[in-house]
Amino acid sequence: MRVNPLICFAAISLSLIIFFYLTYRNEINSEFKLATKIVDRKTNIDENNLSLDLNQHDNWQILKINIRYKKEIGLLRTLNDKIINSQKFVFFLYKFLGRSVQGRNAILSQNSFASKDFNATNFLSTLFYTKYGQESNDNHMIIIKGKTKKAAKILQIAVDKALKNFYENPENAILSVTDIRALSEKIILLENKSAELVSRINTIKQNNDDNFAAISLSSEINILRDELSKLQDTLKDIQSTESLKINDALLKNDFLRNFGKIEEYVILIQQLTRALNSKPNSPASGEILSNKSKVSALLVREYENAINKLSQDIAVKKKQLDNLAQKSIQETSFRSESNSAIPEIVLYEKVKFSLQNLRNEYNEIIKFWNESIKYISFHSE
Repeated sequence: MRVNPLICFAAISLSLIIFFYLTYRNEINSEFKLATKIVDRKTNIDENNLSLDLNQHDNWQILKINIRYKKEIGLLRTLNDKIINSQKFVFFLYKFLGRSVQGRNAILSQNSFASKDFNATNFLSTLFYTKYGQESNDNHMIIIKGKTKKAAKILQIAVDKALKNFYENPENAILSVTDIRALSEKIILLENKSAELVSRINTIKQNNDDNFAAISLSSEINILRDELSKLQDTLKDIQSTESLKINDALLKNDFLRNFGKIEEYVILIQQLTRALNSKPNSPASGEILSNKSKVSALLVREYENAINKLSQDIAVKKKQLDNLAQKSIQETSFRSESNSAIPEIVLYEKVKFSLQNLRNEYNEIIKFWNESIKYISFHSE
């Protein structure tokens, strides 16, 4: 009987496998156990590191700034809370941090999602927020977050100083509140509409009654409108670059450059800066630095004087324009059989009524804020 060659080959192979396994069994088991220990140990280390990273990510250091009110007024607390959480203040704080490059880097470097789309102001807004106490709303505070105690402390100091600086211009601060800014924008819109209607009414007057008085009044109104528009554009331009007010950018604005001693102070600061940079270790560097700080303080004061003067000029121009517009409307109404003879006059009266109501509302809020801001104080823990 012949045996199948394949069966013989399989039997021989199996015999060899069993022989080698029994011969080297101890060595194989030892190698397997060693490999298993290495894999298990590596897995445990990775899991521990992952757990540690997660704990560090969530372990924020918390500091507080307590807000105190000498007079408990609900509206004051509400306005103050909205200003602190506003985008305008966050942007102001970001620019304020630019005074210390190291400090700003220490705060922004806490972001763990580095990318080209990183928004510094958005990230900064996540590091502080206002909160009322659990037991009573009377306890009002600002919560400051930092991944390290040092980073939290830097931000705490910056927020405290920036708020005090931001509140030095009360009306600018209150305009960071969305509702009040919208109210201000409505007023400007109606003022422009009113001026446009006055111009149209004067054009109609000139066509109907071509006399010297009417032409003269119309020309005066148009000149005032142009002057007012330029002043408003200048103020808007200054406010849009307010964070750059203590550097060379000041001289880019014609009004600021020509006001008082602003240009003189800026040039002097530039000279002192060059002296410090050329000889930083000079014995006179301390005195130079002190003089630079004094001149910078004078520049800030002169800048504030310029803003106040510009705001006053705008208010005067608005008043003059309102008076001339009213005079023009009265003369037109007197010569017409009725106000409805010129549709623009009827519309002007409606716009004027709405404008006056909005101005009254806005002025009441500004007056309240200006009188009440002195009752707010900030205290770091």
